[in-house]
Amino acid sequence: MSKQSMLLKAGGIKLESTLHHKSLSVVSWGPNRLDIFALGTDNSMYQKTWDGSEWEPSPTGWQALGGAFNPA
Repeated sequence: MSKQSMLLKAGGIKLESTLHHKSLSVVSWGPNRLDIFALGTDNSMYQKTWDGSEWEPSPTGWQALGGAFNPA
């Protein structure tokens, strides 16, 4: 199981079928802060945040950031 898969499972996050599982990146820029970025099947970027107490925008939702990316 990949690190991304373990993080998603541990956090109770459901990866939507519209997101590429292999195109996940996780960053932390402060205590109790995680930002997960994923490339959508529409080649747009999506983001989800852990703020130390809850997932934003929701446990199952992802914020669309837009853009047009090419998966590697």
